[in-house]
Amino acid sequence: MIKIKRIIKDLIYYGLSLVNFLVPKNKNRIFLFDQKYKKDNVYALAEYLSNSKYDYDVVYYTKERPLLELSRIRYINKLYSALWNQMRSSLVVYSYRGDGFIPFKSFRSQKIVDTMHGSPLKAIGYSRTDHKSNSQIFPYSRTFDYILCLSDYFKEVVQERFGASEEQCLVLGYPRNDMIFKDESFLTQVKMEEKYEKVILWMPTWRNSIIGNSGISEDKYSFPILNIDNIKHVNELLESKNILLVIKPHPFQISLELFQADQSNIKIIDNEFLDKHGVDLYKALNSFDGLITDYSSVYFDYLLTNKTIGFTMDDFDLYSGYQGFSVDDPLPLMPGYKITDLDGLIKFFENVLEEVDSFKSKREEVNHKVNKYMDNKSSERFIDFFENIGTISK
Repeated sequence: MIKIKRIIKDLIYYGLSLVNFLVPKNKNRIFLFDQKYKKDNVYALAEYLSNSKYDYDVVYYTKERPLLELSRIRYINKLYSALWNQMRSSLVVYSYRGDGFIPFKSFRSQKIVDTMHGSPLKAIGYSRTDHKSNSQIFPYSRTFDYILCLSDYFKEVVQERFGASEEQCLVLGYPRNDMIFKDESFLTQVKMEEKYEKVILWMPTWRNSIIGNSGISEDKYSFPILNIDNIKHVNELLESKNILLVIKPHPFQISLELFQADQSNIKIIDNEFLDKHGVDLYKALNSFDGLITDYSSVYFDYLLTNKTIGFTMDDFDLYSGYQGFSVDDPLPLMPGYKITDLDGLIKFFENVLEEVDSFKSKREEVNHKVNKYMDNKSSERFIDFFENIGTISK
């Protein structure tokens, strides 16, 4: 069955590539593919183009039209229209392969760019051990001419995990990280009173590999540390210290019983909540006094704020065994408090409140390793690069 799927994908790829070869390219047109409207690097690039001096014909494909549309951007939501504009455009940009992007070979000056969903810490792409399975995967490197990287360090990781050549890896920074320097207040944007001593953001990753493969109950490992039995106690502690904890669960976690009851000092948010309030979370990242995460790549971006990070590690051994990592040893890349239980979580809250920061120098060291650029110029570098090589022109 896997081989049949691979054959079908090859036929579609070569068939569409032939059509693409015949279609003339518009050097003034940029096509942005964001089917699930993740508001990721593609969205950040669209916002930059909307507000900049450039006068390109920018076509943005997303399945559902956004509530607030950017000016000077043409939105489409039909797949056939997306395919046509993808073929007509000289520059094609997508967030990541899992968003439903339909690949075909580029021709002439046309370039196709994978902007990545985040720098790879957890295992993604090709397996490091199962070479038989790798041979049955449609080659990643066929889906792009270039792939974005945050640093030279991640170039090597991307080359291994996605089969990219060194020339395909562009170290320009992520457009979405430009937003971090906007420094907007989360509380102000969601119309909450600025009354807290500290505000902490918690963004975990999804533990599908543990739940699906280990036979362990979903309740135990769907969310780290926090559970239905201790959330009330944690909320009372946060209330006593005047700390607000903002949790953005993975979309698959939002329906957990854990998050159904309202808490005074724990605010649960999702993409729908952010869209309703017109909030771009990356623009508000710098307004949080600390971040809790685990193996999510968001912390590589949060390093740009040089603020405290806590890593929940209660399932590290299990996660290593079932999901795995894209690097041999992830721990040196995790410059923050290692939280393994409820006591560790409470201690992290206290450290943020008292501004005890034992990892500042280590964060700076890792930041220089994983982020070549520490400015708000990634979108500008991106457009300048493709103008300079002749892909697009006004």
